[in-house]
Amino acid sequence: MGCTASRVENEDTVRRCRERHRLIKEAVHSRHHFASAHSDYLRSLRDAAVAL
Repeated sequence: MGCTASRVENEDTVRRCRERHRLIKEAVHSRHHFASAHSDYLRSLRDAAVAL
């Protein structure tokens, strides 16, 4: 009987935790994508310098 009230209170907590987890995963993915793009950019600058 006391568990149903606890579940309702914890439901919002669980939802926030899952949302936070999703956002962190998205941030990590974005960071990897940014690092890859930055590396490609630096590589292209190096190749352009060699060509000159």
